[in-house]
Amino acid sequence: MQARSLQKRHDLLKAGRKLLHTRVLEEISIKDICTEAGCTVGSFYSRFEDKESYFDALIAESCQELLMSAASQFDDRNWVGVEGKLICDEVVSFLVGIFQGEYSSILTEAFIRESKGFIESTPMRDVGFGFITTVSKPLLHTSTAPFTQTRCGPWLLPFRWFTVPCTMPACAMRAPSNFAPKNLKHEFRMW
Repeated sequence: MQARSLQKRHDLLKAGRKLLHTRVLEEISIKDICTEAGCTVGSFYSRFEDKESYFDALIAESCQELLMSAASQFDDRNWVGVEGKLICDEVVSFLVGIFQGEYSSILTEAFIRESKGFIESTPMRDVGFGFITTVSKPLLHTSTAPFTQTRCGPWLLPFRWFTVPCTMPACAMRAPSNFAPKNLKHEFRMW
């Protein structure tokens, strides 16, 4: 794609992200997206087949951005000599920030749609596995000893925290009324 076409695609995706902060996907029309992005409906359809393919692209781009952000923040070279518990605390803060920040609406919508069978979970699963791989690297450097609970403590490899990106739909389905950003930090700590 040419630079101008890529910019317009980016503008359309950014508009959807912004609109999802105030409304659910079903309430957002293609015209609303185009108005917010400052483009025509024809521009939309030259880049996306329909609203479903648009939302798939929005999820994929958001997941890619989240992975890039995690890779930058949890580059193992930045965490040399840092205690494992501090790294784990930072991982939890990062995850809570995701669900309270710019991506919260997209992820919530994706989880809801995935639970209803409307979308495939591949991008969400990929971001979960990518996140696990990314945040595991600095933890692996916190000790040269084998990762045993008695030697390094139960906090060193808390894989139950790492599974959160893949299991948040279950949390939402278990207690939808409790699935709110203010409760996520508690939810993460409970795992």
